[in-house]
Amino acid sequence: MLKKGVVLLLCGASALFPAVPLGCASGVPLGAVDLLVRSDPNLPALPLRGINRLEEGHTILYSPDKLRLNPKGGEVALVLAPAPAKPGTLMKDLPKLEVLEPKPANKPAEWSVPYRSGVVALVYGPQGLSARKVRAFFAKDEDLIAQLADYAEKTAQTEALLAAINSWPTKSAGDVDAALSGFASQYGINNQIDRSLPRDQQSLILMRTINPSLANVDPLSQDPAQRTAQSAALATSVASIFFGTPVGLAASGGALAMNLRWMMFPNIEFRSSFALISEPPSDKLDLCGKRDPARPRMKVAYLWAARIPNIGPPPVKIDSANHLPLGLKAPLAVSMDAAAWKVVDRARDWKLVAADGTTEFPAKVKPSADRKALDFDLAGTQAPPGHYHLQAGWDWDKLRPAGDVYLNAIGDFKNARLVPESQDSLLEHRGRTVVQVENSDFQFVEHASVVQKGDRFNPPVSVPLSLPKGKQEGPQDRLSLQIDTSSMAAGDYYLQLLQADGKTYKVPMKILPPAPRIANLPLVVNAGETQQAFELQGENLDRLAKLEASGAAFSLGPTQGTVRRLSVELKPEAHPGDQ
Repeated sequence: MLKKGVVLLLCGASALFPAVPLGCASGVPLGAVDLLVRSDPNLPALPLRGINRLEEGHTILYSPDKLRLNPKGGEVALVLAPAPAKPGTLMKDLPKLEVLEPKPANKPAEWSVPYRSGVVALVYGPQGLSARKVRAFFAKDEDLIAQLADYAEKTAQTEALLAAINSWPTKSAGDVDAALSGFASQYGINNQIDRSLPRDQQSLILMRTINPSLANVDPLSQDPAQRTAQSAALATSVASIFFGTPVGLAASGGALAMNLRWMMFPNIEFRSSFALISEPPSDKLDLCGKRDPARPRMKVAYLWAARIPNIGPPPVKIDSANHLPLGLKAPLAVSMDAAAWKVVDRARDWKLVAADGTTEFPAKVKPSADRKALDFDLAGTQAPPGHYHLQAGWDWDKLRPAGDVYLNAIGDFKNARLVPESQDSLLEHRGRTVVQVENSDFQFVEHASVVQKGDRFNPPVSVPLSLPKGKQEGPQDRLSLQIDTSSMAAGDYYLQLLQADGKTYKVPMKILPPAPRIANLPLVVNAGETQQAFELQGENLDRLAKLEASGAAFSLGPTQGTVRRLSVELKPEAHPGDQ
């Protein structure tokens, strides 16, 4: 049974190597080439590395951009193998391997695809190629296709990890942490990581799982200079692992060893290579190979591989947390099966399409299998607030996730306040009290805390929060919080709200002293007397500011302990029996 498809590139090398460019860690730059696929003359050609299905009648286009090892000589040829067999299909019923015509390596070339292909090999020979010898080799080793599929997967893992490492010096620690976690999830290292640990510790474990020699690497260092130095060391270490076997890679603790020494011709030493992934991504294959000089009387050839999954657009469903903050980075929760998570990052050209279909806007989207989300970067987007659908390119088809997306402006909290009933309930030393804040959109609030105004010594105290619908589930003009006033004295405080924009907003609030309590109610007033004197009995009577009642006017006197004097003047409209 054939495994998933592979793209294979073999490159000849001379004994003298030019200087290693930035990013080609532990290796030598082989050169850059374009490999594109065209399905129809009226449609744009797409990069072979990102193609999802390679069908009969497609055309593969080759163009050398910069061949560093032998710019003027050699030939290239394509070797095609059929796509993975459907269940029940016999090997003898599949098309045979096809070796297409060799062509000059330093000139553009194209080949027509004779059948749905699962393996595409681009072979580069600096002294030319013998199609007969290539065809003879593949005819006698059917297991080679499965080996190349395994090698392609390990190559893709290395390229993904190096892309995350190379972004380390310029991106935030959180971005790199997310990239490393996504790498772990996509390539099966998650089950070796304790997800109850803090994320920085998870990343350290991930580094050591990839290679125990990386014990001193700090993937979340806040020092840019340290991150730059460590990223170079880490990239070199990962590349050294990749180049450590003739054709192999240790990406999850174990080495993949393949004996491809005699793959095309005798007296050729085959070596592994990988493509550098730039930021932003480039469609060119900028290849990096092992640096050691060739042994005496041996030629060197390099191999690069990438899978062709041969699948259509995966089904993706947008979850209920589908409101995104304009101008910010935010995750969009989505659901799909495990197989889809492994390929959804092959979608390209993501767009937000207005619900009425009249306009569309480019979107920066990166799938995150670890968080089960599509990570959006809406900084600089021209899309206004509103209702959208999401789509992406899948070869020449469309990937259209089911569900809606809404863009909302983030709240500014200029008019936010505690509702009056909540403010009145915040009493010192009372204990846990649920309060509500109003007059803004709180759906993007991520954290809440309370701090006393002017307190320079005590840190803010975190408080639990709850939204009526949930985070990112639409505009919500109320936010509930539980504030524990057990250790809080009366005074002025701030409720601090942290939003998705990373800013903290302050909402003024007060912790009130205990309310007055009148113990000798009701007071009985004689209807025939206009002015009468009383004594109020109870607690905290000095905090009474005003008394009101229909048909009477009150004048508060001084307080003596638990007693406060009170004068009552009846108005003409007061009648016996009134309360």
